[in-house]
Amino acid sequence: MASTKRVCGKCNKGAGTAMCYGCEQAFCTKHFIEHRQELAQQMEYIGQEHDVLQRDLTHDHSKHALLTRINQWEQESLTKIQIAAQAARTTLQQLLNRPKNNLQVSISKVTEELQSSRELDDYTELDIKRWTDQLQEFRKILDCPIPVNLEYEKDSRSAIRLLKITEPQPLDTHYQTTQIHELSDWKTPVSDGNFAERFEDIFGKVTLSENGLVATCFGGHADRSCVGGTGRYSTGVHYTHFRIEQTSTHYHSFFGIINASEKMTYDIWNSTSFHGWWDLDYNVISGKSNRRLSPETIRMGDEVTLMLDCINRRMQLEHHRTNRTVNMPIDLQLCPFPWKIIVLLLGKDDCIHEGFTNFFLTIKMKEECSKCKKSLQVSSCHGCEQRFCAEHVREHRQELTQQLQHIIANYHDFENEFNSDDLLRPYLSRVERWEHESILRVQRSAERARNDLRQIHEQLKSNFKSSIDQISTDIEHVRQANDYTEIDLKKWRKQLKQLQHVLKTSFTEDMIDDSQSSIPMLQVIVKNHARTSDVSDLLPRLKFDRGFGKIRLSSDKQIVKCTGSHWNGSTICCNTLYVSGIHKIRFHINQMGKQNPFFGIVSTLEDANPWNHKTPFAYGWWKIPWDREKPTEDTSIQTGDEMTLTINCTNNEIELENHRTNQYTFERVTYEKCPFPWKIAIVLYSPGDSISIVS
Repeated sequence: MASTKRVCGKCNKGAGTAMCYGCEQAFCTKHFIEHRQELAQQMEYIGQEHDVLQRDLTHDHSKHALLTRINQWEQESLTKIQIAAQAARTTLQQLLNRPKNNLQVSISKVTEELQSSRELDDYTELDIKRWTDQLQEFRKILDCPIPVNLEYEKDSRSAIRLLKITEPQPLDTHYQTTQIHELSDWKTPVSDGNFAERFEDIFGKVTLSENGLVATCFGGHADRSCVGGTGRYSTGVHYTHFRIEQTSTHYHSFFGIINASEKMTYDIWNSTSFHGWWDLDYNVISGKSNRRLSPETIRMGDEVTLMLDCINRRMQLEHHRTNRTVNMPIDLQLCPFPWKIIVLLLGKDDCIHEGFTNFFLTIKMKEECSKCKKSLQVSSCHGCEQRFCAEHVREHRQELTQQLQHIIANYHDFENEFNSDDLLRPYLSRVERWEHESILRVQRSAERARNDLRQIHEQLKSNFKSSIDQISTDIEHVRQANDYTEIDLKKWRKQLKQLQHVLKTSFTEDMIDDSQSSIPMLQVIVKNHARTSDVSDLLPRLKFDRGFGKIRLSSDKQIVKCTGSHWNGSTICCNTLYVSGIHKIRFHINQMGKQNPFFGIVSTLEDANPWNHKTPFAYGWWKIPWDREKPTEDTSIQTGDEMTLTINCTNNEIELENHRTNQYTFERVTYEKCPFPWKIAIVLYSPGDSISIVS
C-alpha cells in the first residue's frame, strides 16, 4: 500500500519530516527545531503571565483603589459632619443672641437707673413696681424656650445626611420683636451726681429760705429777678417738683433751663439757651416766645414737675391739678450740656417752694401721720401718696431701700442668667451627641467596609489557589519534559485569561453600596414656621391687655371700645412682646368717629400713656399718607376697614396696610429711641370707637 508523503509546512520539502500533534503540521528537521523554539517562547510568556497573576492576586491594585476610596469617603464624611456640627452650633448661638442683643440696651438702661436711684436715694413705690414689672417682662422672654426643634431630615438622596440649620422665622409669637413709629421715650430717672439740689444762683431781688428750698421775690417786673439750681444735668432723666406758694395775678413765673455756663443777667430770657414755660400754652424756645390764646392754667397753690430727659434731649412740664403735660425737644446746638434749672419771679411776693427730691414734698401745715396717726408736720410720699412724720419718713425710706435691694439682687441674678448659655445647652448637647454618633457611624462603616474588602480578597485568593497551583504544576512538569504543544498552551492561556478576568472584575466600584446606610440629617425647625391646626392651638393667642384711659374690653379680650363721653386719647396695648422675627396682626375697625385710631408700637420699658397726634415720640400712623404721584388713590380709613400691622424686627420696620383700599405705608424705627421688647399700642379718640383682633 502506498503511503502519502508529507511535506514540511515551512519549506515544502518532503524529506525527513516530523509531525507536530498540537498544530497538526509536518516540519523538516530544521524547521521542527525552530517550531519547538517558538512554542518554548510562548510557554515562557504563559509562565510570565502566570507569575503576574499570582502577584496581582497577592497585591491587588483594584483592592487598594477601593481601600483608598473608602478612606477618602471616611475622611470627607468626617469633615462634613464636623463642619455641619460647627455650623449648627453657630446658628443656634445666633438664634439666642439675636433677642439677647435686642434686649441688652433695655436691660443696661434699667440697671443704670437702679444703680443711680440707689446712690441718690431717689425712688418710690411707683419706681419699685415699674422695675418689678419690667423684670417680669424680661424674664418672660428669657424663660421662653428657643422656638426650634431639632429633627431628622427624611431626604434619602444623600448617603450622609449632614446636620443642617435653617434660618428661623418669627420666634414664639408670644414674645417677639417689632419696629414702630417713634413713641415716647417716657421715664428713666438717672441723676448726674450724688447731691441735694437747691436754689442757689440768684439775680435781682430774690431771697432764699429753708436751706435753699424756697425762693421769694421782693421786687417787681422791671427787676426781672431769677434764680437757678445747683444741679448740672448732662445724662439721665431728672424730676424736680415745685409748689407755687404765692404768685402775682399779673405776671407768670417761668420754669425752664439754660446752659450751665450762662450767667444770670437782666436779659437772660433772650439767650439762645433759654428754654421753658411761662404757662402750659406759653413756651420759650431758644429765647423766642410762643403763646397760644388760651386761659392761664398755672396759679397760686399749684404744683408742677419739671422733667429733664438728657438721654432723649427733651424736657417736660407736668401740671398736677389738671393732669396736663407739655413737652419740648432741646437742640444741643442752641442749649448744649450741661443744663441747669432756672426760675423767673416777676411779681412782688412771688414765692416758689422747690422739692428737688423727686419723691417727698414737705408740707408746712400739720396733718396726720399715716403710721402713728399723730397730727404733726408731715411729708408726703409721691409713690404711695401717704403722709409721714419725720420718724416714720425714715422708716418708710428704709422699707423702700430693702425693696430696692431685693430688686437689684433679682436683676443681678437675671443678668447672670441672661448672659449664660443655659437655654442653648440642651440643643448644643444634642448637636454634640449627633456629631459624636455620626462620626462613630462613619468610622465603623469605613472599618467594616475595609474588613469586608479584605475578607473578599482573602476568599478570592483561597478560591484561586487550587487553580493557579494546578496550572503552575502542569507548566513546570511539561517545561521540564519539554512535552507540550499548542493545544496545551492554548488551554493554559485561556485558563489564565479567565482567572485574570475574574480577578479584575472582583474588585470594582459596584462593590461599595452607599445607598444602604446613611446618617440622618438634623434640621433646626422653627416651631411656627410650619403651623398646623394642632400647633397653632398651642400658641398663645394675641389679646388686648393693659389700657389707659376710658376703655372697656370684651370678656375674651379680643374687642376694645372707647367709653368716654367726649374726645379723648385712650390707649390699649396687646399682651404679646416682640424681640425678633416678622409678625402680622390684623385688626377690624368696628366703629370710629371723626378722628382715626392710631396703630403703632411702644417699648415695654415705658408706660403707654395716652397721647395725641401732635406727639413727636410715636411710631405708627393715624392714616396712610397721601402719595403725590397717585393723587386719585383712596387713603381714607373708615368703619368696617381691616388693617394689618406688620412688625419686622429683623429690618427695624413696621408696615400698615388697609385691605379695602389695598394701600399701605411703612416706617423705619430708631431702635435707640424705642428699645426692645416692643408691644402693640392702639389709641382710640372718639366715644364708641371700637377695634377687634381678627388674626
